[in-house]
Amino acid sequence: MAIVQKTGDAKTKGVADVVFLFDCTGSMGPYINNVKDNVASLIKGFNSTPNVVLDWRVRAMGYKDLFVDREGIIDSFDFTNDPDVFANSQLARLKADGGGDEKESAIDAIWYALKRSDWRPKCTKVIVLFTDAGTKGLHSKTMDELGVVDDIAYLQQELMKNRIQLFMYCKTDPVYEQLHQVERSHVYQYDDPGSELLKSDFADLLKVIGKTVSASIASENKTL
Repeated sequence: MAIVQKTGDAKTKGVADVVFLFDCTGSMGPYINNVKDNVASLIKGFNSTPNVVLDWRVRAMGYKDLFVDREGIIDSFDFTNDPDVFANSQLARLKADGGGDEKESAIDAIWYALKRSDWRPKCTKVIVLFTDAGTKGLHSKTMDELGVVDDIAYLQQELMKNRIQLFMYCKTDPVYEQLHQVERSHVYQYDDPGSELLKSDFADLLKVIGKTVSASIASENKTL
């Protein structure tokens, strides 16, 4: 199922805000351009066929290792509904460098996406994360700035309470497995994430987002 945004007399049937999180540490160097290119193509698919009339916005966020890198969270991009702005002014500015040991700050990034995104009322909220590494616990800066605690059960509760659709393309990790248990989460774990990030076009992501929006539309219509 593809998603379309129509103009003119077409009535908007669904609203979706999507945040794409990218591991931008050095180990992602061989893969990040392929992931960005495929995500850019994916966004163009939002306008491809007339199955769902969708008012969509996307934004990109990069993250590194808050315990090592001076700039741990790259959070400078606003939501846009222009595929060219997303590709050329957001994705193009994300580069892979830095990092220290194998694990990075994925959980911090999810919290920042959840708490620091200008979600629209009654929209389908989607967070998509790409990484070839496991995750560290929360940095104290994240806890202080966002008022959260280093507790995966707490994050699970907040994802459910905010009705976040979480997608992760990631390395096999016990913390990620816990997030996989959350309702509306789709966590794809790989022992060799690099090869998956190189070959995947993430077409399944577009299909699931489409199904999610369609289900939300049906649910809303039943309450009218």
